[in-house]
Parts: sequence; structure tokens; C-alpha cells
Amino acid sequence: MHLDRRWREIIENIPITANMGEFLIMKFLVQNQTKLSIINQYPYIYGYNFPLDPRYPEIGKIDLLLVDSNMNFLAIKIKYFGGSSGSNEEKNRKKERNEIDNQASTFAKKFKAAHPDYIIDSLLISDESFELDYKDFYIDFKNFMDVEWKKALEIYKE
Repeated sequence: MHLDRRWREIIENIPITANMGEFLIMKFLVQNQTKLSIINQYPYIYGYNFPLDPRYPEIGKIDLLLVDSNMNFLAIKIKYFGGSSGSNEEKNRKKERNEIDNQASTFAKKFKAAHPDYIIDSLLISDESFELDYKDFYIDFKNFMDVEWKKALEIYKE
């Protein structure tokens, strides 16, 4: 798929973005796509920051849209919480996590409404996901994030 190859090139070569935490999570997912069982059945990138409706981008975007060879889609909502701690922060993160999970589901439903012939699933992945749900990848994720944050800071200093 030509589109997949082009998205991979773009994602790999973006040096710094407005929301680095979420971008780095997405970059880690793309680089480890074949290893992560939650996404490896969707081997192609269909879109990054994919608008639900190109005419009305303000209604929302799917952070990462993956697809398989049968045109089954996975809409991924990515969230970076940044590791703040404390009981209030934990409550706020839980509430925000639920809201974002609902948003991912809503985006998938809107995409399905626009493309009724396609099968679509949704998934929320955050920086906490690797510590809580995908523990096999936690160390790799943390190392990746450390290296990439250092690269971004070097660019920012220039």
C-alpha cells in the first residue's frame, strides 16, 4: 500500500510537534506495530490525524487510523498523561481516560456512519497503557520515550 509507506516516512521524519507526548506514543506504535498484538492485525496506516469529515475538521480527528487488507479499520485515540501523581491527578486521569475512551468510540461510530460498508473498531492508548495493559513493552516504551524526548529537546534548544 503506497499510502502506508508514505505515512510511515512522514511519521518517522517529523522532528517535533505541538503535542510531542502523543506523537511519540504514536511513533512507538508504528515502529512496533508487528509486535503489538492489539494492533498487528491492522498492518497498514490509513491516516494520521485523520479528519472524521474533511469538510468539518473541527468535529474531530482520529489520531491513528489503521486498516487490514479487507478494509477493516482500527481507530486509535492516543493520550499522553505525562506521569503526574497524587490522588487528585489520578482521579482526573481516570475521568479523562473515560471521556477519551468514549470519544474514540464516538469517532469510530462517526467514521462507520460515513463508511457503512467498512468494519471499524476503536482503541484508546496512553502512556499509562504500557505500564498497566501492555507490560511486556513497558521497558522498550520507556527507553524509546527517553531517547525521543532527548532528541526533541536538542532540536528545541537549537
